[in-house]
Parts: sequence; structure tokens; C-alpha cells
Amino acid sequence: MNTESGAMKSGRDAANHAQKTVDDVRDGVKRMSDDVRDSARGFTKNVTDAAYEKYDDVRQAGSQMIDQVKSAGQEKTKMLERQVRNDPMKAVLLSAGVGLLLGMLIKR
Repeated sequence: MNTESGAMKSGRDAANHAQKTVDDVRDGVKRMSDDVRDSARGFTKNVTDAAYEKYDDVRQAGSQMIDQVKSAGQEKTKMLERQVRNDPMKAVLLSAGVGLLLGMLIKR
């Protein structure tokens, strides 16, 4: 019986060792899973932050372009107003000529 008891003890030791190995592997997989999850979260945050930063850059550039176009349009309008005030007859004749030309094109 002593031999059986030694075999049983060896079997239990082997089972305990196997269970410890399974537990160690399970813990290792969980740690790796947690690391991957944390890395994915960090990557997602970095990508999101970069996207928001680019969005802000594009929005600011677009706003500046709109301001420049408005400013240029206002300058051209003021210049045209000055030219009409300085030489009203020329402006009237030019407008009449454009109107006549458009009328002829539409009539065809």
C-alpha cells in the first residue's frame, strides 16, 4: 500500500503541477489580453486626437480663406463703386452695351 500511496501522491503532485501550469498560462493570457486592450485604447485615443487636431487645422484654414475671399470681394466692390462715381457716363454706356449684347444672345 505504501507503493500505491506513493503513486497517488505522485499523481496528485502531477495534477497540482498541471493545474498550476494551466493557471499560470491563463493568467499570462489574461495579462496579454489586458495589454492588447490597453494598447488598442491608447492607439484609438491617439488617432482620435490627431483627427480632431487636423479637423481644427482645416476649419481654421477654411475660415481664413473665407475671410480673404470676403475681403477681396469688398475691395472689388468699393473699387467698382469709385469707378462708377468718377465716370458715371462710362458705367451707363458699358451697362447698356452689356444689356444689348445679352438681349441679342437671348433672342437667338
